[in-house]
Amino acid sequence: KCFHTHDWDYSVTLRGKRVGIIGTGSTATQAIPELAKEVEHLYVLQRTPAWCAPRKDREISSEEEKEIKSDYGGYRGLKTVESGGNLGGNAGLTDVLREEADVNPPNKDEYAWWRSRLNQVARNIESYSPEVQKRFLENGGFGISYGFGAAEDEDAGDSSFGPLSNMKVNNKLKAYLSLKIRQEVDDPEIARKLTPKYPVACKRLCITDDYWKTFNKPNVTLIDLGGKSVKTVGKGGPYDHENKPLLRKPLDVLIFATGFNAMTGAADGQIGVLKGVNGVTLGEKYSKHGIETYLGMLTHGFPNCFFMVGPQSCSVLGNMINEGEKQADWLIALLKKMRKENYHFVNVKRESEIEWAKVCKETTAKTVWGGVGGGCKSWYNKANVAKRDKDGNLIDVKETITGGGDVLPFTGGETRYRELCVEYGFSGLDFE
Repeated sequence: KCFHTHDWDYSVTLRGKRVGIIGTGSTATQAIPELAKEVEHLYVLQRTPAWCAPRKDREISSEEEKEIKSDYGGYRGLKTVESGGNLGGNAGLTDVLREEADVNPPNKDEYAWWRSRLNQVARNIESYSPEVQKRFLENGGFGISYGFGAAEDEDAGDSSFGPLSNMKVNNKLKAYLSLKIRQEVDDPEIARKLTPKYPVACKRLCITDDYWKTFNKPNVTLIDLGGKSVKTVGKGGPYDHENKPLLRKPLDVLIFATGFNAMTGAADGQIGVLKGVNGVTLGEKYSKHGIETYLGMLTHGFPNCFFMVGPQSCSVLGNMINEGEKQADWLIALLKKMRKENYHFVNVKRESEIEWAKVCKETTAKTVWGGVGGGCKSWYNKANVAKRDKDGNLIDVKETITGGGDVLPFTGGETRYRELCVEYGFSGLDFE
């Protein structure tokens, strides 16, 4: 029995079964510890190991819950401002700044303040007390990186998130996480196989407290493919790139945790049937020109077609809910303008989407997603999606360290993205 994690087959009983799972990304690192508790034996097929940061979940006391709910609107608004869509705010580090570093914003509505303050603290982290440094490291999630430094270039991506562009910070974080793996995995050879070689955050940084420890269990086997893919699945189970069986005995269940066609999948799926004014679909346009949008919300040739948290917006690199709300505000303002001025159609100027695509690429070039530190292939640059022709046949594409395609999100941080949405406004649009 086979199924993908997005379409879980709940009719299948896993208890007491021999189960295989292909994939070691964000979904798999969450599923594997839970599967190991139930199955007779779990076989983890790994092409590429994943960097993981501690999750550090905690219970909320009843007193804290009452305090939050007493002014939920105000709390929600403040957290939206604090995060500003940047990874430090999303990781809860603003609480560390306020409590341990004794700092408060001059105005709680200043998005940029949080970004600059996090950057300042991260740049000077070694000058803070051991207690403050420990809080940063123990905070968990993406926030762990702020305990190792900041970006050297203010304009290099989400500037306070140092590992994206500052390889000194990245290497310190790599050493810290590599030590964590060796400390938690009993078998040194398994620990070595679970330790990635690419820069931290080049692929999706996974968040977990129990993934590595799971490989100490006697009913869990790591099958490391050394960077190669599973070529096919047959009666004997999965086969490697040389068509050799990877298991001696057949599996009862094989689970695919192989990811998704992120952000542009809808162009070939749900909205793929829609054609623009030139008679081409959105997927066909992306294939011909690469991804080109205006602020990640509209694209030339598709009037009145709006999309949110999609390609060339911050989307997955910020807080999706916060960004969706801000994009909704921008689009509502656009619709109000059209209603007030009696416009019925809005389209993107061709030169405007070319300019925005250039901004996105220039920003990305300063980060690990653009090849800094050696780069890597990931779903951020669509390297996980096979290239096929209209008949479904695989197409050979010359891959690069950035996957041979566009990096999907805007990588400058959501604070900067919001600033640019205001700066560009509706100037790149044509109205009728």
